[in-house]
Amino acid sequence: MFRYQSWATVCCVASMLSASAALAGEPKKGEPEPPIARPAVDVTWEQFKQQCQDPMRGDVQRAPQEVRLVCTDQLTSWVASAPGEVALKSSRSVSTAVVSDKFKVAASVRDVEALQRPGTCHRFKEVVETFTTEFPVTCDELINGKQEVQDLCLGKIDDSKEKNPKIIDIQETGKFVDTCAAIQKGGDGREPGPNDPSQGGNQDPSQGGGSRQGRR
Repeated sequence: MFRYQSWATVCCVASMLSASAALAGEPKKGEPEPPIARPAVDVTWEQFKQQCQDPMRGDVQRAPQEVRLVCTDQLTSWVASAPGEVALKSSRSVSTAVVSDKFKVAASVRDVEALQRPGTCHRFKEVVETFTTEFPVTCDELINGKQEVQDLCLGKIDDSKEKNPKIIDIQETGKFVDTCAAIQKGGDGREPGPNDPSQGGNQDPSQGGGSRQGRR
């Protein structure tokens, strides 16, 4: 009755990290000055690949170093929530007929009260699972590899999630599906069949429909 819905978003970010900050204290005489740490510059993916392929064309004039691929996976799906309980309607009838050697009285049917029985109904809630992982890569792997960066991320994400399921962040969206409410409103919690009169079909009397004969 419920279609499992889900979708995944993979975000890939390649970042360039600058050289380490200068060591504490004054450099010794004759030693070169330590490099000055600068913040990473925002570039497009195409600009990043160009910097890898021809670093001398850019302002930095060196290939990206200490490159890491950051991958974020987001999965939205329905999961079972705490089940509920509803009263399921029951019906009962008694049929009475009189038969002798030469006479018979047609059966008469009378409905009598039947106790309602409790039943279990299902509830579902929507959740969003977010998982982020990162790993080192080289310029050559990014621009000359056989896989796209998204495929690299997918492989790492699936492997990491399987090994570390506890670090997946799970948040409820507040959306839910409650079959208990549907049953309490008069539904039976089932999908309508092809012979359901409410769906335009013709109910088959042999399947429990039609009027009772001999009711008085």
